[in-house]
Amino acid sequence: MAKKIELGLELSGQDAKDFHEYIKNPKYPPHGVQMLKRALELSKERAGKKK
Repeated sequence: MAKKIELGLELSGQDAKDFHEYIKNPKYPPHGVQMLKRALELSKERAGKKK
């Protein structure tokens, strides 16, 4: 029988510090911000249609 593959990510040193800082304060490029705003608009529109 096949052995289960465990998925995970281990960071250490500066990589770990950078990751935790990004999680606390993510930075998005302008195009990314536009995409997130559009996704929110579409989500709200679709939620309104389901009612």
